[in-house]
Amino acid sequence: MRPYRACAPMLALFTVVAVVAAIAQEDTGTLGDYDALRLDRVGRYEGFLDFRIESFSEGVDITLLSEDPAKKPLPISADRMTFTWPEGKARPSRIELEGKVVIEHPQAAVRAETADWDFEKGLLVFTGDPILRGEDGQQIEAEKVVLNFQEDRLTMYGARADKLYIGAASGPAAKTGASLLDAGDVLDWPGFLATIKTQGAAAEPSPGKQIVTLLDADARSFIATLPPATLLEHTDKLLKQINRVMTSPDLYDAAAWEGIALDAPTRALLEQDALSAVDQARLNRALLEAAYPDVIQKRPGTRGKAETE
Repeated sequence: MRPYRACAPMLALFTVVAVVAAIAQEDTGTLGDYDALRLDRVGRYEGFLDFRIESFSEGVDITLLSEDPAKKPLPISADRMTFTWPEGKARPSRIELEGKVVIEHPQAAVRAETADWDFEKGLLVFTGDPILRGEDGQQIEAEKVVLNFQEDRLTMYGARADKLYIGAASGPAAKTGASLLDAGDVLDWPGFLATIKTQGAAAEPSPGKQIVTLLDADARSFIATLPPATLLEHTDKLLKQINRVMTSPDLYDAAAWEGIALDAPTRALLEQDALSAVDQARLNRALLEAAYPDVIQKRPGTRGKAETE
């Protein structure tokens, strides 16, 4: 079962300063890579013998799970969840959440009284005084919040916030974005994709194998099955996926980077127990620059001293 499109759009929502740009980093027409859900607590389960869920009620705590290691578990709770199934379809077309709705992401959270997730229309609507809170401390209260994944738009009604980052060069989201890759930062796309493909298919650990492991299922399939010349036709999609990897704490593996020279600032970041989102992106950019020095353009200002929280 692959019923949800949650993680990346929800994360994009809470970076606030780059809402539309961050949502545009994803393919908005699919339901994402959540493969299963864990029932942490369901007071009452109603469904069919073929395991299609009709409703959860009387207090619901579930967690969405994915085989994609880049997608972290996504806890969701509500008093009631109702599922709508199109005739003959294996996936729900709509999920309605009612009463004390909470969607928790490792970097963000949203609370509301109701949520209506219409997959066919690509709309996620929160009502009942939704509150959006990001890990950077930004919080928005509103009367209604609408995420339109098909149009890459966020609309809020009756919004209130004490502090928002509004400059393109300010705020945690902008600082994280400074470490991401632009298309022009890859100096040799054919060589880069050929190397990633070769390393990803090899048995031994390597930076390329780490990258491929963290891509979504579609991107991994592209890398595994398409020749490098054809992969060039998908550079936009692959760049978006690689930039998603750039924020992952799972990119670095000692065996994968064995024999690759890392400078002092990069080693200092690796020695820290926990990194902010900004420093994590900075570290991952530095790791790729070190692994592919003739391919990844070094960007000034992304290799400096680690931030203090």
